Amino acid sequence: MNDLKEMLRSVLQEEFKPIHERLDRLEGTVAQLQEGQKALQRDVTELQEGQKALQRDVAALQEGQKALQRDVAALQEGQKALQQDVSKLQQDVAELQEGQKALQRDVTELQEGQKHYNEMSPNCKKVKKHYNEMSQNCKKVKRRCNEMSPNCKKVKRRCSKMLLTFKRDSKSWKQTWTI
Repeated sequence: MNDLKEMLRSVLQEEFKPIHERLDRLEGTVAQLQEGQKALQRDVTELQEGQKALQRDVAALQEGQKALQRDVAALQEGQKALQQDVSKLQQDVAELQEGQKALQRDVTELQEGQKHYNEMSPNCKKVKKHYNEMSQNCKKVKRRCNEMSPNCKKVKRRCSKMLLTFKRDSKSWKQTWTI
């Protein structure tokens, strides 16, 4: 019976040997498939994590783009304000140049007036001297009139009127020639 057993075992081993080999190969293939499946799952997990990271990066890029658009809008507003400031400055410069021209005209007129005054000043001094002399003479005449008889009152009044007229005319003349 031992022999039979051994023989049966031997036959069975021979018959099952290809099945065992196939089974071994199949187990190896299943193990490889399971390893491949695990690797594939790891790859899928990495891809999903990469996709999430990519989505976060896209969201960050979109936020960056929005911020950049806001910055561009602010720069455009700043540029617009700067252009307005430049325009205002140009206008101010033009007004200053006009003011400078007007000031130059005024300076020229003042210089001409000063020149005219300098030319007239000696004449004014002469007129003032003559005025003072005439004033003295009028006072002398007035004194003489007082010394004279009462008939001279008429002459005195006339001298007073003359003196007043002369003073009024000389003041008017003085104002005209004084700069």
